[in-house]
Amino acid sequence: MTTHLRPQQQLLRTRVFLEHLFRHFIDDRCPESASALAYTSLLALVPLMAVGFSLFAAFPAFEGVTEKVQGFIFGNFVPARGEVVEAYLRGFVEKASALTLSGLVGLLATALLAMATIERTFNAIWKVRRRRNLVDTFMVYWAVLTVGPLLIGISLAITSYVASLPLFSEAARGLGGPGIFIKTLPFLATTLAFALLYAVVPYQRVPPRHAVAGGVAAAILFELAKKGFAFFVTQFPTYEVIYGAIAALPIFLVWIYLSWLIILFGAEITYCLGTMPAPNAPPSQEGPDVPPEKTEDE
Repeated sequence: MTTHLRPQQQLLRTRVFLEHLFRHFIDDRCPESASALAYTSLLALVPLMAVGFSLFAAFPAFEGVTEKVQGFIFGNFVPARGEVVEAYLRGFVEKASALTLSGLVGLLATALLAMATIERTFNAIWKVRRRRNLVDTFMVYWAVLTVGPLLIGISLAITSYVASLPLFSEAARGLGGPGIFIKTLPFLATTLAFALLYAVVPYQRVPPRHAVAGGVAAAILFELAKKGFAFFVTQFPTYEVIYGAIAALPIFLVWIYLSWLIILFGAEITYCLGTMPAPNAPPSQEGPDVPPEKTEDE
């Protein structure tokens, strides 16, 4: 009898978790938040890229890495019709790098405001009522804006070196273990980026295993969305028929919205893993389920 109950209990737990997840996804107004974040991202995209690429220029060890990072970003985060968007963004970033000090301060302020919007959205998902102090806020934002690009640059530099070795360059052309590893690096990098986002940005204690689980789920959905979105854009050229030469702009906007929808869904998965009610448990009468908040000495 026990052997028959275990699969049933697992199915029940899965159903309870999915109901819990989608209820929070709707109650937290994630589709509306994704729209706001898409608009904010569009304004902050050039400042964020300018800040990141200026870091590479400041370190001689990263000479030549900027082009690889740009290729990685556009190759893995813009699924279709990205050539026009890439050309415009490259031009915008080059112009931004020639700005005066006051202009650079304005770009940095735009990037920090975008980070503040992201943090508020994540804190709303985690039901956080307190806020970081100014110093902690600046340190977290600065870490995301600086350490993130540096990690991407270091990983790409190491990957390029390893891929240039005879063993790996031959394996990359086949289906051997090293070749599979090199081909899965973009997925691993996306998973790591999402997991760090879920672990660091909320002002909340997030168990690492929950952040990794949310990162893996978001990365899988992101890869599926890239394939599906690319298929839709190439097979059903609705936007090109309507908008003509400027079709790349609405296509890019839709993709940014879908990306944020996936990121917020992964955040909800991370949150719900720590707050899932037990099967057959009565609804709580004490308000929303909230994990313990961070204290000042943490």
